[in-house]
Amino acid sequence: MRRSLSERIFNVFNVIFLSLLSISTIYPFWHVVCGSFSNGGDLMGHSGLLLTPLNFNFSAYQSVFKN
Repeated sequence: MRRSLSERIFNVFNVIFLSLLSISTIYPFWHVVCGSFSNGGDLMGHSGLLLTPLNFNFSAYQSVFKN
């Protein structure tokens, strides 16, 4: 069954909108996870998107579990 032009346009905009919505809700969580595995000093000096941990370490988790 062939879809009409309006259905195809709707589907394209729907996929674009839902993709942007997914990224905007998942990225803050990913930023916190990467920040928790990063060196604190490097993290404070970093600007822009954080996609991977900076100088990967567990010092934040060691500090939390120490207390």
